[in-house]
Amino acid sequence: MKNTVKMIGTVAFTAVIGFLMIACGKGEPVGTYYSKEYNTSYAFSNGKMTLKTGDLVMEADYEIKDGKIITITEYGTAQVEYKLNGRKLTITSNGTTFTMVKQ
Repeated sequence: MKNTVKMIGTVAFTAVIGFLMIACGKGEPVGTYYSKEYNTSYAFSNGKMTLKTGDLVMEADYEIKDGKIITITEYGTAQVEYKLNGRKLTITSNGTTFTMVKQ
């Protein structure tokens, strides 16, 4: 019984730490995020990012490093700062900040 209580406590503690990391913006974006204001979506899956805005669709490899999304294409690399807060993804690039909601 004592070992069961310890195990449940450890699992609960690990889950809380994981949720806190995501809530504090330390998680990695996964899935599709949409901005109605800019008619733009970013989809993240298995190291690939797809940006759709209007009729334009761009794809790139990406990695997460030091709170930044770094995209890698045949033309070079680019990086933006990001924060996750629940279902919201906030991206800052060149002084412009916008927020998207996970679909």
